[in-house]
Amino acid sequence: MKNLMKCAAILAATLLAFGFASCKTNSDDGSGTEAKIINLKPMEQATADDIGKVIGADGYIYANKAAAEAKGTTASAMIAYVGSATEPTSSDINASMEGHAHGLAIALSNAGSWQASWSAAITSAASYAAARPARASTWRLPSAYQWMWMLKGCGSNITPKTNIGDALEFQNGNISNLSQACGGVSVYNKYWTSTEKDKDNAYECRCNNQHKFQSATKSQDELAGIWAIAIFAF
Repeated sequence: MKNLMKCAAILAATLLAFGFASCKTNSDDGSGTEAKIINLKPMEQATADDIGKVIGADGYIYANKAAAEAKGTTASAMIAYVGSATEPTSSDINASMEGHAHGLAIALSNAGSWQASWSAAITSAASYAAARPARASTWRLPSAYQWMWMLKGCGSNITPKTNIGDALEFQNGNISNLSQACGGVSVYNKYWTSTEKDKDNAYECRCNNQHKFQSATKSQDELAGIWAIAIFAF
């Protein structure tokens, strides 16, 4: 009788433990299981090792676009730069990024069309439709200085500087390869920056085979073939 009671107690304890484990594994808050959420890293904890990974609209970091979508969230942008003790944070790069000071993330697709003039590029980036984390800044066209740090973060040899000047050359690094690898667009075009040279001209970042910053007339459109892409700070 004692042995029977002992076996029953062991069986009850085993079933209880199994039930608890099942609850922990299957409890779902709508964005994934509790256990899975615990294992995800929030964007605020991103390090340089996370460059090339994707930030979801839920604010967590995923290996790529497919991984984010598998968890039921929008893949918002690729991490392209994370600040460190020896480099500026995004607030140092551009104080207008609404107080977000950890890093910069670039959209996974272009904003607007390749015929965009400078003013159209500003508008297209600001109104970029992809969902983003509520804890991030709003979408916007990157400045030339932000482009420099994103290029550097992705392996370029560029030395970021606030005094741009025409024909500042650089190596692309891996920004285009990283973007495509995580499910984003090929960043191999000429892109408008938000940085103005004067009232009639603004700078473009030539991530194509020219690899340099160059000023362009703000009204250029079809002949220029300059794209717009949005970023946010986090």
